[in-house]
Amino acid sequence: MSSRNVLQGEGVTLYFGGLAALKGVDFHVDEGEIVGLIGPNGSGKSSLFNLISGLMRPTHGRITFLGHDLARFRPHQIAHLGVGRTFQIVRPFAELTTLQNVTASALYGQRLASVVEAEHRARDTLRFVGLVDHHDQPVRDLPLAFKKRLEIARALATGPKLLLLDEVFAGLNPVEIDGAIELIFRIRDELDITVFMIEHVMKAAMQTCQRIMVLGEGKKIAEGLPQDIARDAAVLAAYLGPAYA
Repeated sequence: MSSRNVLQGEGVTLYFGGLAALKGVDFHVDEGEIVGLIGPNGSGKSSLFNLISGLMRPTHGRITFLGHDLARFRPHQIAHLGVGRTFQIVRPFAELTTLQNVTASALYGQRLASVVEAEHRARDTLRFVGLVDHHDQPVRDLPLAFKKRLEIARALATGPKLLLLDEVFAGLNPVEIDGAIELIFRIRDELDITVFMIEHVMKAAMQTCQRIMVLGEGKKIAEGLPQDIARDAAVLAAYLGPAYA
């Protein structure tokens, strides 16, 4: 599998007034990887995803995607470059059907010739995530596990080369988590999409990610293989307190 660099951050710093959400974070994601991003609440994980997807701009530092400086682009332009994103709290168009939701995402992310073409792509995407039989169902009636899959489908419909997943396992039962893990591997292996994921469900992160980066109080405190991260003293201290490290 290729090791071409897809995403890179150098000295990424973000201030909200006098409060630093991120402090000089360096990171990279290579093509074909599934990379995890973990850390306690408030450690800067969502802020980093907001910077990558263009919702915010770094105070200092630089984030590049396939050589493009992302600070130069608006969110829809970053989507056109090939960055798709899910959100921790799903916010679909609740009164629309699953097909209409994914069609709207296809039109947002890609320069398609028509709504009909977008609908064809939306159906293919719903089939891939296992929701095509629910294409005409209003989203408000879907259970949480299906809404999570719909959130992934909406991101996939934009045609990403890099997929940012924000806590897609949260609220799922063990069987649903296993199904979501399988889906993430299929996204990488069958669609050739690189994955960068925030996760709090440690079982899922350890089983899915090849490499894990850990943030603590806005700084990168560890990075490595899942089995090494699980016993890293700095990581244990960040989650459980110094006495447990």
